[in-house]
Amino acid sequence: MKFKRVFTKIAYEILDPSRVQLKPALSRARNRFVQACIADYTQYEKDRNDIIMHYVPKNSDGSPDWKKDADGNPIQTLQISDIPEGQQQEFIDQMNQLVNEDFVFEEDEKNKPVIDALRIILADLDITFQNEDETYFYDQFCDLLDVSLQDGLSAVVNKLSAR
Repeated sequence: MKFKRVFTKIAYEILDPSRVQLKPALSRARNRFVQACIADYTQYEKDRNDIIMHYVPKNSDGSPDWKKDADGNPIQTLQISDIPEGQQQEFIDQMNQLVNEDFVFEEDEKNKPVIDALRIILADLDITFQNEDETYFYDQFCDLLDVSLQDGLSAVVNKLSAR
């Protein structure tokens, strides 16, 4: 299973234990997947920061020369206009390459129980999405794992009939 690395943070936010209560076996499987997402997103953030730090203007001592706010505090953001004109396209290309890299969760025998558990979790997921990114990713995630709308509706009907 693969999706864009930028979505790993959303994946673990959607499946966060504080939002999704699960039985122990499903919880263990979810945690294995979430830990892989966290590790990948941590590396993504490091890679992103490395690219930014390479292009941020530097002081004479080599430290970042961040713009300052009205109080003289550094504003640690990088605008394209802050980058010398000859390097702007290179920066954009590197950031685009990073954003378009894939997170891969191998569909091997070791991870098969995790992927099967994710299908169950997604079909039965009962949370309110906090933003459009979560809604979009949930739809993409279901498509990746072949979780149909019917699977989700069946889970809801089973819950209602169990009451």
